Amino acid sequence: MAALYAFIAHQPPLERALLLLYLDEHSCREIGAVLGISETHVATKLSRLKTRIRAEL
Repeated sequence: MAALYAFIAHQPPLERALLLLYLDEHSCREIGAVLGISETHVATKLSRLKTRIRAEL
């Protein structure tokens, strides 16, 4: 778990906020509303971030 939080700490602010909200079990709709981006954009960014996490950890 420490490696995941280290990964998150090195992300740009938007990606960091997105991942932390996701880990806090918010829906894509809720995350989008908080960050001011579309639900689709949230889902796309999460998918790409998950791929990067799998590759790096």
